[in-house]
Amino acid sequence: MATELLETATTPLLEITGLNVIYRSGTKTFQAVRNLDLSVRGGEFVAIVGQSGSGKSTTAHSIIDILPHGTSRNATALRFNGHDLLGYSEREMQKIRGKAIGFVPQDPTVSLDPVKTIGSQIVEALVAHGLATGTVAADRALSLLDEVGIDRPQQRFAQYPHEISGGMRQRVLIAIALSCGPSLIIADEPTSGLDVTVQRKVLDRIEKLTRERQTAVLFITHDLGIAADRADRIVVMNEGRIVEQGSALDITRRPQENYTRALLADIPPRPRIGAATSSGTLVEAEKPLMEAKALHKQFTSGWFRRSGGIKAVDDVSFVLEKGRTLALVGESGSGKTTTARILAGLTRPTSGEILLDGKSVRTPSGRLKPDYHRDIQFVYQNPFSSLDPRWKIEDIIRDPLKVNRIGDAASQRQRVAELAEAVSLPSNLLQRRAAELSGGQLQRVAIARALSLRPRILVLDEPTSALDVTVQARILSLLQDVQREYGLSYLFVTHDLAVVNAIADRIVVMKSGKVVESGTKQDVLGNPQAAYTQELVAAIPGKKLQPTITATHAATADPLLPA
Repeated sequence: MATELLETATTPLLEITGLNVIYRSGTKTFQAVRNLDLSVRGGEFVAIVGQSGSGKSTTAHSIIDILPHGTSRNATALRFNGHDLLGYSEREMQKIRGKAIGFVPQDPTVSLDPVKTIGSQIVEALVAHGLATGTVAADRALSLLDEVGIDRPQQRFAQYPHEISGGMRQRVLIAIALSCGPSLIIADEPTSGLDVTVQRKVLDRIEKLTRERQTAVLFITHDLGIAADRADRIVVMNEGRIVEQGSALDITRRPQENYTRALLADIPPRPRIGAATSSGTLVEAEKPLMEAKALHKQFTSGWFRRSGGIKAVDDVSFVLEKGRTLALVGESGSGKTTTARILAGLTRPTSGEILLDGKSVRTPSGRLKPDYHRDIQFVYQNPFSSLDPRWKIEDIIRDPLKVNRIGDAASQRQRVAELAEAVSLPSNLLQRRAAELSGGQLQRVAIARALSLRPRILVLDEPTSALDVTVQARILSLLQDVQREYGLSYLFVTHDLAVVNAIADRIVVMKSGKVVESGTKQDVLGNPQAAYTQELVAAIPGKKLQPTITATHAATADPLLPA
C-alpha cells in the first residue's frame, strides 16, 4: 500500500529510542516497556501486535504522554516531525494531541462526555484547534459521522453517548480523531468493538488518508488478521519488549520467533462460503431450553420520543437448545445486544414472550420469577464499565457467592481459585484491584464471575472482542469445555464470524432490529442466502493470513504460549 512512500521518505515522522515505562502502585513497581526502539515514516501503516499486558498500549500512550499519574517514562529520544516531545510541557502537548497526532482510544465509555451530544463533541475538537466554527463545523461533523459509517447522521448528531450502541460510540471516537487531519493517527484497538463490515469501512477510510495525505498510522491491535491485511510493517511485542518486527508479509508468512508462531496458531480460521464446517459442541440437542417469541422493543424516551421512537427489536423469534450455542450476529445497532438483554432479564420487551422450560419467565403480574437470574448470567462487552475498579479481583469473583449465600468463606475462596485457574487468570492477580488490570485480564474476571453460580444459560455480549487471539482461543476452549461438562447453553452476541465459526451451533443474523437469516452454522456460513450475510462473511479480516493459518494449525497441536 505505502511502498512508494517508504522508498521516498528518508526521515521518520516518529522515532523512539530506548523507551522505558514503569508503573507505580504504592511501594510496588512494574516495568511495562523495556528499552523499546520504534520508528514510523510518513504515510506508513505500522501495527503493534501482542497479548494483553505486552506493553503495546503503554507504548502508544507514552508517545502523547497520557500515562497515569506517577508513571515513570524515560527515553533516549522521542521525536515527532523533528521535535523531541520529551521536553514538551503539558500545554504544548495539548496542541499536539488531536491536531498533529490523532488518538483513537480503546474504550468509548470513558472517553466520550456523557452530558454532551455526539455532534457537539466532534464540533468541539474542530473549534478547539481553530479549524472551523458554527455551521461549517457542524457540517463537517455530519460528514465525518457519515464517513465512519454511522447511519442517520443528522439524528445521531443530536443524541447522547448512552443513546447509541457501543460500536457507534467507537466510530464517534474515530471521527473525532480524523477531524483535524493529523499527520499521525495512533489507534489503540480502534475496531475491536465494531462489526466486520463497519470495521472494513473504517480501515478503508484510514488507508485512504494514508495514501492521499501521507498520514501515518500506528495501529495497536491483538488482531493479526487486520495487521496482515492492512499494515506495511508489523511489530510484535511481549512482556514490554519487541520480539520481532518486519514487513507484514515476512511476519505472517515467515515468522522467526515461537511467540509469533503461537499468535498465528491461535487465530480461528475464516469460514469459507461453500465449505463444510464442524460442529461447535458434542451435546445432543433436546427440546428447547429457552424460546423467544415475537419480541419487540421500542425506545421512546429522550431523543427517541422526539424522533418518533426507534424499533431496536422488531418481531424476533428463535429457540435456544440445552447444551447448544446460538450466535446473534449483526452490525452495531442491529438490535442483537438489546435482544440479549431482554433474554437475560435486564431489559423488558415492549411485547413478546420468553419461555424457559416451556413456561413464561414472568409471573402473572409481569415480574421476573425469583430464580431466573441464577439460571441465566450476563457477561458484558466492556469490563471497564461493568466491574468496579476499586474492588479486588477476588472480591469481584466471590461477590455472587456471598450475595446468594453459597458456601462458607473457605469454600468460596476455593471456588474463586478454581475459576481463576479455569480462565487463565494468574493467582497473584486476585489481590490486585480491577483498575490495575488490562482489558483482556478484566474480561477473564467477568467470565469467571458469571460462571460462579453455575448458571444454565450464559449470555455473552462480545466476550472476546477485547482479547488478544491467544487468550481468545483459550476462553473459547474454556467455554466449550464448561458447556460439555455441565450442559450449559450459550447466547453468544458477536460481530466476529470467525469466532462464530469456532463456537456456534446455530446462527441468527440481525439487521435493523429484524432477523434476516437463521439456521445451522453450516448453512448460514457455508451457504449464506441473504446478501447481508454474504457481505458479513466477505468482510472478515485475515484473507492474507489463510495460507499461514492453515499450515500453522496443521503443524501445531497445542498453543505455544503459557496461559
